[in-house]
Amino acid sequence: MPSSTSDPSGTPPAIDTAALARCAGLDLSPERLAAVDAVLQAWIPAANALSAQMSDPARQALMPVTAFTHAHELPEEGA
Repeated sequence: MPSSTSDPSGTPPAIDTAALARCAGLDLSPERLAAVDAVLQAWIPAANALSAQMSDPARQALMPVTAFTHAHELPEEGA
């Protein structure tokens, strides 16, 4: 039975890192799986919390700022 994305208790569903690795076709050693699991167990809940904060109507006007500097727009060296 598929796990629910929302638990009435408010507890987020567990992250099955081994299943994610299998779906991605990654054959991870137990040591690598443990390392990836530690990252995902911390990162995914934090990413979901940030997503929830940014979904707040008070923040909908905020836009991410990313500046890309392209080589053709830079002054030439020695010019």
